[in-house]
Amino acid sequence: MISIFTKCIEKICCKISKSTCMFEMYYKNIVYNEVILGDIKESDNVLCIGGGAMPCSAIQISKLTGSNVTVIDTDIVAVKKANQHIKNLGMSHKIKVLVGNGLDFCINDFDVIHVALQVKPKDKVIKHIWDNCSVGTRILIRKPKKSLELFYSYVDESTFIDNAKYAKQVNSTMKETCLLVKSEEKNSDEKVSATFYRNSMCSNTVAAS
Repeated sequence: MISIFTKCIEKICCKISKSTCMFEMYYKNIVYNEVILGDIKESDNVLCIGGGAMPCSAIQISKLTGSNVTVIDTDIVAVKKANQHIKNLGMSHKIKVLVGNGLDFCINDFDVIHVALQVKPKDKVIKHIWDNCSVGTRILIRKPKKSLELFYSYVDESTFIDNAKYAKQVNSTMKETCLLVKSEEKNSDEKVSATFYRNSMCSNTVAAS
């Protein structure tokens, strides 16, 4: 319910310049903490899963680090509005917004993958990322405050790794951002299977903006 409300608000506010500034101010410190946590650099290729009509997190990541950012969202209308917003900011050369689903999007070319608070089903999205990303990939997952957990999709990060790191978030609906780093090699048979799966998926992925 909250995710639907957020999407509607973003679609309305993306037309109002003052609202845009308010959204960016809200996300500025949040994203700054995530950039530090994930050690995001200019050379990193970043994927943001879930961006809405105002992809403020992607904008702040690119502004703070100079990195190239790809945003995916399942809402076609939101994607069109987001691309127009990015164009108005003069950042189309750094940020692209595509129609895509975190459950099957080709993710093996990205160094950092950022998962928005509203993404669902979050556990399945994270599993898809974890099973198909390269060793060394940094995965940032936003987690809600305890009082709001019922309104968001849940994921238990200990399912994937037992030494996750966290950045506390204040003055927001988030409790913290969690960092998972893919660090374990698969055995040789699994590597071949995973590589074939990733390559097949990439060859069949069609992204529309």
